[in-house]
Amino acid sequence: MVSVKYKNIGIAYDDFIAVRNIDLEIPDGEITTLLGPSGCGKTTLLRSLAGFVEPFEGQIFLGDKDVTLLPPQKRNTAMIFQNYALWPHMSIFGNVEYGLKLRLKEKIVFFIKVKKDTISDLSFSSYGATKQLEKIAEYIVDYCKDKNTETCWNLSTEEVQQELNDPKIKLKNIKYVLKTLKKAIRDHYSYVVRELPDWLPETKTKEEKVKYRKPIYIMLYPLTRPFFIFHPLTYKYVSETIEKEKKEYLKKHTSSVAKITWFLIKLWKYVRLPFSESKKAYLDSKEKIDPDWAFRRKKVFDALKMVHLEDQAYKNPPELSGGQQQRIALARAIVVEPDVLLCDEPLSNLDAKLRKELRTEIRSIIKKIGMTAVYVTHDQTEALAISDRIAVMNVGYIEQYGKPREVWDDPKTLFVAQFIGESTTLMGNYEGDGIVKLKGGEKIKIEVKEEIDKGTELAIVVRPEDVSLKNIDGCFELEIEIHTIEYLGKEAKLTGLLKDGTILLIDVVEGLDKIISKIVGDTIKVYINPNKLFVFKDNKRVY
Repeated sequence: MVSVKYKNIGIAYDDFIAVRNIDLEIPDGEITTLLGPSGCGKTTLLRSLAGFVEPFEGQIFLGDKDVTLLPPQKRNTAMIFQNYALWPHMSIFGNVEYGLKLRLKEKIVFFIKVKKDTISDLSFSSYGATKQLEKIAEYIVDYCKDKNTETCWNLSTEEVQQELNDPKIKLKNIKYVLKTLKKAIRDHYSYVVRELPDWLPETKTKEEKVKYRKPIYIMLYPLTRPFFIFHPLTYKYVSETIEKEKKEYLKKHTSSVAKITWFLIKLWKYVRLPFSESKKAYLDSKEKIDPDWAFRRKKVFDALKMVHLEDQAYKNPPELSGGQQQRIALARAIVVEPDVLLCDEPLSNLDAKLRKELRTEIRSIIKKIGMTAVYVTHDQTEALAISDRIAVMNVGYIEQYGKPREVWDDPKTLFVAQFIGESTTLMGNYEGDGIVKLKGGEKIKIEVKEEIDKGTELAIVVRPEDVSLKNIDGCFELEIEIHTIEYLGKEAKLTGLLKDGTILLIDVVEGLDKIISKIVGDTIKVYINPNKLFVFKDNKRVY
């Protein structure tokens, strides 16, 4: 877990300033929601944390680390997008696993299981590496060969470099070595697939070989590609031996490399099975042969179990509902164990009932893992339900930042009071002694905490649940003309016109039978407690 800090952040698109003077601290392990209307800058602020947008001023910190100018891939963050962003041609398992394959730490993991006798025979000079690069490669090999998968996964890149303990070793040089080796390995992969029909059992006819070539290619690709890319240390050893001995080598050799290669050749028999059974058998066999695959598979299924979709692992995204696809997007984000989870309106494409279910589920999963999360939405109910803290934004500024209860009970500005929940704003002038004369001539009583000059224009915000049809002690009275009545089962939504045409919103729970018998145009009296009002002068709260 890490904290997040925005320090005097400003972001512009050409000459339009989208976000300005943002100072915000997000505690570690908390869910903070950026809430506001369209165009307020909330998504821009989120994208700057991901590294997709660069601020023209200010700094962004993850923990104590300044990440303002770091590219996205160097920040340990993960993002859930509004439109899911799943690969339709990949299985659910493949989508969730995808992030793991791209992490540098995961690439280091794949070096671990290489046989020591194979490592000792390697020569990096054949790839045109300089002596310095040869030395770097030797350090990597020496470091990795005695480590297990779990140990390497939990080490950061910085910790790996510290363990290597040589100031000459730089990350970009290590990457250069890997890039050089990968190119040669990819060339060899093409050769393996091209020659595959000749390696099938002798009993197969030419027509049968052609028939099986395509499905075998499809099945082999997920295994051969990661194997030949992420086991570069075995490339020279494998390629030279295959060239010399081909089938005889495949039959006789007993090393881990030979077992994997032989497994590829035998995969043709799974084509005869239904595809789903074939795929499952293939994955089960792969797990036994490659321990690193087993580790990766466990992490993927752990993530899928958290979102209750482990039984859908071998389906493709188009086969799932919108809610299930969003769960997959969540699993893909958490499987890489990010420092910060970023959510860009992830529930906006779903229906109301599903949004309610998923927001509870998302909060539960994030809190269970204990990660820091930044969540963007324009839905006030969603923000109140899912957040530990809410930052209410408007036209590029943060109007108020606090816990959900604080934002609801104590709005600091007129915009926050109007935006959070439903409300009616009554405009009037102060006459003294707590009396305000509304634009239509009605007089109401308010509570004030500071001295207000007579004649000062005030904005009074009242919420519909605070308007009653019963006369309660201490309340003031207003007469309204019924404008609309909406019956919603356990309650009714009523709107009424004041004398100046202002529409007053009212939630009716008690006296429901009485109100639904009324018709539009009827006149009724309503009552409001002055202690329930929010009073603003020049957009700032005075009560």
